[in-house]
Amino acid sequence: MIEEVEMKILVSDFDGTLFIDNKVTKEDIKKIEEFRKKGNIFIISTARNFSTVKKECLKHSINVDYFFCDIGSVILDNDGNVLYKKYINSYEIEIIESVIENYKNIITIKRFGTNSKKVDKNDIIEYKIDGEIIVLNEIKHILNSKIKQAKLQITEDNKLIIHTGTKEEIIQIFINQNSINKSIITTVGDELDDLNMLILYNGYRMNKCNMKLEKKIQNSVKSISEVIELII
Repeated sequence: MIEEVEMKILVSDFDGTLFIDNKVTKEDIKKIEEFRKKGNIFIISTARNFSTVKKECLKHSINVDYFFCDIGSVILDNDGNVLYKKYINSYEIEIIESVIENYKNIITIKRFGTNSKKVDKNDIIEYKIDGEIIVLNEIKHILNSKIKQAKLQITEDNKLIIHTGTKEEIIQIFINQNSINKSIITTVGDELDDLNMLILYNGYRMNKCNMKLEKKIQNSVKSISEVIELII
């Protein structure tokens, strides 16, 4: 259980929020460390899998307490230990594999497990599929009629992602696991994936964000360091 006396938890999106133009500012790195040294918790919530986001954090010397990866499908600590996971069920994996087999020559498929280990067909957390947008929409349409539990979305950079969670759901799971009050949580992000977590958990949007997000979230910031200044 996490002690929450005078503690704050900041849940930050990664790409476009902390990681902008392939870099993290020195000010953000400094503020994150100051935030953590005061006994607060810093969490990255991302569509990325653990190995890719951890690599960037090591490169930029960013210390993180927890990672919510694969769009709310897995919780890991800073060492990559899995604290929660939700696999795509085997029945839906069979359907997904059957459908994408028909497109294998014109799409690129990546399958992710809970970390960088080899992925078994029964332990898939997330699919990321690259291809022409018309093809991705066709696959999404077919799968929408066949699967009920796994979630499907086409991202801004034209990838079809199939996953099991959402960013707001994983925060609630974290709350339940650690018996904490949601009022100590602040969130920040820049894309539609972040919308519901921003609405539900004291959210701030980045100044440069998806236009649809801009219409829904009033509180805006220019950086992670600004969020930290506001909440402490």
